[in-house]
Amino acid sequence: MATLRGSLAYSSGHVNSSAWSPLYTGWTTANPATGDLLIATGLTLGSAQTVSQTGGTGTWTFISTSDANANATPFNTWLAWRVLGASDTSPTFGWTTGGITVASMVAFIPAASWLSNPVDATATTLVQTTAGATAQPGAATATGSNDLSVVLSNGLYATLANTTITTTAPAGWTTDLDSGYVGSTSWHPLYDGSCYKTPTGSGSVAPGVVTYSVALSVNVYHVLFTEGGGGGGPPGPPTYSASMMSS
Repeated sequence: MATLRGSLAYSSGHVNSSAWSPLYTGWTTANPATGDLLIATGLTLGSAQTVSQTGGTGTWTFISTSDANANATPFNTWLAWRVLGASDTSPTFGWTTGGITVASMVAFIPAASWLSNPVDATATTLVQTTAGATAQPGAATATGSNDLSVVLSNGLYATLANTTITTTAPAGWTTDLDSGYVGSTSWHPLYDGSCYKTPTGSGSVAPGVVTYSVALSVNVYHVLFTEGGGGGGPPGPPTYSASMMSS
């Protein structure tokens, strides 16, 4: 089964940022290695932010380039992955306009190797505009028996305060990263983090709720990744929970 290699977190603080260029060095626990599955996600304040890869050798695949959360302080989130190649260089991700940003990347080691397209399934993307101390990730169906389930949250705390946000993962899942921007009396705290479970077994994979230390407006992704030897096909486009979205 897959194992966690390490993680990398980024925050622009209270300064607007228009790009992030994560390095493959300086990671928590261990730096990524060739053949690892890398998963990147982030949040930028603003009502119309679309993310793309603007630099680096090795093409990243986006599961989402823009998911809008129409909170009173609107933000957009994104999600991408890459199986690290031997000649890859650090990517640059850029967005439409500058905004306060948090982002992260995690790396997973396969037992043998990842499929060239390791995405087995993507769950309905949760867009939770009304702040809550919990969020329910969508379920996804594993076609393989050795999937890695990754749940990723990007959210905003409405209170202007210096606050470190942490999470409690669903039962059976393990938190791999709690990060973000702590905020201040003038700026909103932001959260960016994830948890994982492996192996999941085949069939429906339905995480329990993610619990946050404060009430967040949050976007939550749930993706199943397959190692070589079973499952995995091109993912369908993400779907959205209409009841959780604001126009």
